[in-house]
Amino acid sequence: IQLDFFANDMPMRQHWNQAVFLKSRQSLDAKWLDQGVKAIIRHHHALRFGYREQNGNWQQIAMQTVAPDVLWVRDAADAEQLLALCNATQRSLNLHEGPLIRALLVNMADQSQRLLLVVHHLVIDGVSWRILVEDLEAAYAQAKNHETIILPEATSDYPLWTHRLQQYMHDYANEFTYWKN
Repeated sequence: IQLDFFANDMPMRQHWNQAVFLKSRQSLDAKWLDQGVKAIIRHHHALRFGYREQNGNWQQIAMQTVAPDVLWVRDAADAEQLLALCNATQRSLNLHEGPLIRALLVNMADQSQRLLLVVHHLVIDGVSWRILVEDLEAAYAQAKNHETIILPEATSDYPLWTHRLQQYMHDYANEFTYWKN
């Protein structure tokens, strides 16, 4: 999928995102949310990926640190301001420098809150959202309770999965033509 993405000419590669827009039943504390978001970024390696282009070839790199401003906290008086904030958040991802994830906590004039999670599609798919949101919920609860944030073990690390996928393609190369046809 990543090879196909970079093979296509796209004017705004950084804006190929998936997003989840949530309304919390409880007031969210920005400090605990920031701790939770940073914990999931540290836990899920793909959320720390960046991409560099060199001589026409794109290379995936792993960022060692988590961006300090991955959570934005803003106020909105109405739906128009909320939409403007959401659009700015969607445009804020950076393929080269990171982050490829951004969280936006919006305090609305009616005292409600909205949480927008934006992740570049290179590092998330539809199935992964459930895991990411569950991990964020767990990390937030642990931060709120002043506990050390411990998330469930990853079932398969991205580099290991990639290696296994490449090995599988090599092992079954003789079947590729059959399945392609």
